[in-house]
Amino acid sequence: MTSEEFWKDDPKLFSSYRKAYVEKTKREYSLINYSNWLQGLYIYDGFKKGLTDFGFSFIAGKQNPKRETYPSEPYDLFGDKENEQLKKKKIEQKKNQQNLVFWATIKK
Repeated sequence: MTSEEFWKDDPKLFSSYRKAYVEKTKREYSLINYSNWLQGLYIYDGFKKGLTDFGFSFIAGKQNPKRETYPSEPYDLFGDKENEQLKKKKIEQKKNQQNLVFWATIKK
């Protein structure tokens, strides 16, 4: 955003630019997060295979059944998945309330 746009144009334009910047930054961080996760998975897999090839089977989990495993997906940096779960719960609660109201009105 140029200084002329900032001072002379509509003030709502600033919020549009800011929102676009935040969304762009989130996309970039998500891409970086995914790339780091994938790189870690490759390193973890190679390390595990390399050690089992040398006879250290306890690393692969044969003697240590409670070993830590690599995450199955990248970390959720922005809490988007938690927000989706909360939205689903709210939708379910509204449906249940609507069903209760419906059945309460029928019984009268």
